[in-house]
Amino acid sequence: MAQAETTTPKTYSAMDPRDFSDHDNEEVRRGTVRKDTAKKILRNGWIESAECDGQYTDDYKRDAARNFGKGPRTAEAVLDACDPVDPRNCWVTEYEDGSLELELHWSFQDYTVELDTDAVTFEF
Repeated sequence: MAQAETTTPKTYSAMDPRDFSDHDNEEVRRGTVRKDTAKKILRNGWIESAECDGQYTDDYKRDAARNFGKGPRTAEAVLDACDPVDPRNCWVTEYEDGSLELELHWSFQDYTVELDTDAVTFEF
């Protein structure tokens, strides 16, 4: 009888971990992530979903007309945005329910990526 193959999630270490309460008073843990680690996670598709939280230019009227670029994205779209300029800041947040979010911030762009916890985990 063949046994089902189980895979162990890839584990990374979050740097400078901190515990705090978010705006909903939910206890969360947050730590810094290396830029190359964030890109590797995106490249391997270890995500559940990705969303652009805002893209800003010097043309406010145009930005407002396109809702500041907010909305769902694919991992490839986030990687394409990372290619010209590496993200300045990358964080991972672990919520009480065990879900993980990767946050990428740089020159007038912000992305939030929900991670596939079956594929990748972080030690805090």
